[in-house]
Amino acid sequence: MNSLTLKQAVSRLVAPVAVFGAVGIAVSLHAAPVYSDNVLASNPVAYFRLNETSGSSAANAVISSTTTGSYGIRGSGSYTLGSTNAIRPPTYGGLDAGNVAVSLAGDVGGESRNAGYLATSSVASVTDYTMEFWLNNTRGAQDTLITFVAGTTDGAKWESLGIMGSVIPAYQGRFCVGANVGAGETTQYFSGSLATAGWHDVALVRSGDKLNLYVDGVKDATTITLSTSFGAANSFVIGARASDKNWGMIGLIDEAAIYTTALSDGVIADHYASAIPEPASLVLLALAGVVVLRRRRA
Repeated sequence: MNSLTLKQAVSRLVAPVAVFGAVGIAVSLHAAPVYSDNVLASNPVAYFRLNETSGSSAANAVISSTTTGSYGIRGSGSYTLGSTNAIRPPTYGGLDAGNVAVSLAGDVGGESRNAGYLATSSVASVTDYTMEFWLNNTRGAQDTLITFVAGTTDGAKWESLGIMGSVIPAYQGRFCVGANVGAGETTQYFSGSLATAGWHDVALVRSGDKLNLYVDGVKDATTITLSTSFGAANSFVIGARASDKNWGMIGLIDEAAIYTTALSDGVIADHYASAIPEPASLVLLALAGVVVLRRRRA
């Protein structure tokens, strides 16, 4: 388990507020939404909360950043804003109670040229990077070929994280990276898989010529090696292949952040942990219940 800073530990505690009245004591309890605070503290160039309910623009929560985000479609793909099937309390106590997500529908009927996606404007001076987002892959690994969930491109070269389909049974459901960084198109595989629906915190990290994958704060056992021949500016895509917006996913995305640095193992693990209620919060809830019960019996 990763150690927490004092500020992070305090922010995760449930705050009891007692109000005394003629008939007893009422206790109000709440948990602060600390996940977004932790993401912003790690200095992303863009952080898209994806809380929009209309339009085609995604708001960037990094006030000082000039990076913009927009929703798009390819072919007969689609995106739907404002889904309440999002990461929110009580399961994810570090998020806002009213948090919403974006639903994406791509690869309709097995056709690769359909996608709904989120894309950023160009981000300058990309060498190392981290793409971090929450993913609910409702299609699983049923696609015939491959479902792409995120990636980056400089307009000529690209690399994207995908989930392999049934065309290669031995790797079906496995995370992989499809790429063309100057030496032809290649596919390499991580050790982990994501064949079933449900929310997961996913981070793809490039450091030098190495790519690492993290799912729910845990680093994949396999490191992928690719060249570092990207241009001076890259755009990032979530929900489809970065190069052409094809091979779109079916599912939901939320809380997407882009960094121009390679986040460390500890930081990524802490981001995930900050979305989940701490055991201390549950203890305080139980204690609060005891206080109320004893007061009423007195």
